Amino acid sequence: MKEFIILAIVIIFLIFSIKFLIKAILSIFSKEELALASGDLSINQKIFLENNLEELEFDLSSKKIEEEEYKSLKEKILNDINSINKNFDTKLELTITEDEKKSLHCSSCKKELELDSAFCKYCGEKL
Repeated sequence: MKEFIILAIVIIFLIFSIKFLIKAILSIFSKEELALASGDLSINQKIFLENNLEELEFDLSSKKIEEEEYKSLKEKILNDINSINKNFDTKLELTITEDEKKSLHCSSCKKELELDSAFCKYCGEKL
């Protein structure tokens, strides 16, 4: 009986150790490294642009650049980010089949609804 209790304690200890190790490993990697490891260049590009935007705002606050230069660079970066978002949305739309486009189902009661519905006419759930 003592052996089973000791074994259970050891197993619990190992489980918590593994969880802690996984959290530690994930905290080492930044979101940029995880995006690069996943091979998704659009995510990587978007993160890079967001970092550039943060640096640009810092440069403005520290008076390294003028207001006009800041505005033009910020507009270019935001346009690039929006372009990446649109490309992602397009990729997402391509994965939706024609049948899925023709019908809409309530997430609550799963009944089929009209595409332009804002609320489910069966259960009232907001769509």
